[in-house]
Formats: sequence, C-alpha cells, structure tokens
Amino acid sequence: MLITGVILAGGRATRMGGHDKGLVQFKDKYLIEYVLDSLRPQVSQVLISANRNQSQYAKISACPIIADSFDNYQGPLAGMASTLAAAETDYVFFVPCDAPLLSSQLVARLYSHLIQTQADASVAYDGKRLQPTEKRSIHGFLLKI
Repeated sequence: MLITGVILAGGRATRMGGHDKGLVQFKDKYLIEYVLDSLRPQVSQVLISANRNQSQYAKISACPIIADSFDNYQGPLAGMASTLAAAETDYVFFVPCDAPLLSSQLVARLYSHLIQTQADASVAYDGKRLQPTEKRSIHGFLLKI
C-alpha cells in the first residue's frame, strides 16, 4: 500500500494553554512520538502538518514538515489541504498529534474498507458513531486522492 500518513500538529492549542499538543510529554516521550511509532509501519511516508515548533518536529521525526498555506490557523482542514498538495501517493491518512494509543491496524482496516466499498474516503467508527473530522479533532481519516 502506498499511503502517506499525515500527523496534524498545526493548531494553536488554545485548550492546552498554548502548549503545542504534539510536544506534551506523556511518560517518557512526546505525544507525537507515540503517533510516529504506530504510524510509520502502516504507511510509506509520513508528513507532519505544523505551524509552530517546526524545527523541533523535524528533529524529533526526521519527516518533512508542512506549514498551512492559509493564514491565521484555519484548523485541521487547512492542514489537510496543505499536506494533500505535498503527498506523493494516491491515498492519505490523517491523524492528530495527540493520539498516543493509535491502533497499529487502523490504516489497513480503513484501506480495506475503502477498497471493498469503492469509496473515496474511509473514517474510523467506534461502534456508535463515525470519528472523522469533528469540530476540533480528527481520529482517523483515509482519503483517496
């Protein structure tokens, strides 16, 4: 599967008092490191959407860092649009930087569903409701481009 994984870390983190969520430490690692550890084996490339602390994200991840092409922190959709332009694969998976418990099979499951249903998008589902892009968070979203 040639899938680009995108970690969304481009927000202002207003609910976190301005602390960059991906750089919050949990146990012995930054939150984004947990996401990277789970995501890397599932995709062919990882991009990080970040508007702040770009050099720190680059150092931690050794991944390309993509800033929003829109001004004033327009939200997750701005990060998605900006990274879609940089993706070199036909499929792109989006996940937030503060998802340390990302399933190691999530991308494969979403891809399988997307192919089986011949859809253009596949989203996480918790058994009660869809978990795509909600007001302020993204739990897992695979898009065919």
